[in-house]
Amino acid sequence: MVNINVYEDIRSIPDKLQALWQHGNHGQHVEQNKNKLEFDSSYEWYKELLNYALKPGASPIIICAEENNSTVILPLQIYYKNEKKHLGALTTIYSHNFSPIIISNNSSNSELISHCIGYAIKNYLPEIIDIEPINPKGVLITPLIKGIKHHMVTDTYFRFGNWLHTDISSFDEYKNNLQTQLKNTINRRQKKLDKSHVWELKVYTKIEEIAPAYQEFKYLYQLRWKKEEGNREFFDAIIMDLAEKGQLRLGILYIDNRPAAAQIWFNIGQRSSIFKLAFDESYKEFSPGTLLTYKMADYSINQDQATILDFLSGDDYYKKQWMSQRDEKWGIIAFNHRTAYGIFAATRHFGGKLVKRLNFFPSKKAG
Repeated sequence: MVNINVYEDIRSIPDKLQALWQHGNHGQHVEQNKNKLEFDSSYEWYKELLNYALKPGASPIIICAEENNSTVILPLQIYYKNEKKHLGALTTIYSHNFSPIIISNNSSNSELISHCIGYAIKNYLPEIIDIEPINPKGVLITPLIKGIKHHMVTDTYFRFGNWLHTDISSFDEYKNNLQTQLKNTINRRQKKLDKSHVWELKVYTKIEEIAPAYQEFKYLYQLRWKKEEGNREFFDAIIMDLAEKGQLRLGILYIDNRPAAAQIWFNIGQRSSIFKLAFDESYKEFSPGTLLTYKMADYSINQDQATILDFLSGDDYYKKQWMSQRDEKWGIIAFNHRTAYGIFAATRHFGGKLVKRLNFFPSKKAG
């Protein structure tokens, strides 16, 4: 028999499950590969999200399903959009991948995931479900869709591209696979910098080093991005949390003792992910960001033994230069066909897709 409990805060979850989650005894059992670990499935991530990054007016519902020594936790939230009730994943703009939390490996995990989402639908009666971003190749999307389809009209949609490089055996192997144009740029810029300035790279890995160096990162970030992005309190908190766990790498390239470029990487398992970058445009003739990325990749592979480099969300052109593989993240959207608004929203969604597919309104040709 499936036992389901709902919590508004992960700190209300039984201590034993909290401890297993905090020590990483989750998710990886699904894929049987520590390279698959995601930073945004961590206990710390959700703790700080609940502290600082909930949608305005949202109510978290953390559903915990247990059966036969297997436990699944599905972190969701109820929020209102245009005064209509929505059910969504408990994520932020910084989230790269949403996934149920699997506490123990058991054949019933898929059924428990379906039970969790089904319970949420029956008890909270959303008009719309929108769960993203999800790995369409992952084993967890199928039971989610199965559980939703039993109650609502369901579809999937593209969310964003994800560039990464996998199965890395050595830095030399990775370096040799880089595009020739990029390798030439790195060589030219480094020679130019060597001739005209004193420069050095520092990679900060210890919390006592990261705290002051993080101020230099924030200085560069504000130069590059004048407008505040997302929730600064959440951003600061998760940086310090992962630094305390030894999972954060802060690289800064200094030119004449001044920070010229900085990057924050997460290292979990054997996966290194570039999370945020910043640079001073007054040094752009030396491409400090490019040089720093090259050096950080070297550090990740040689020092952290990373076998996967992940550039996370977005199809920015520069990512293709560094990475060899493009994956995608999708969303699941569903409509309550038992309500007038749900029917209206479904008609608009599927009708729009049909119009686009049939090209009812082609663009006019020039001339």
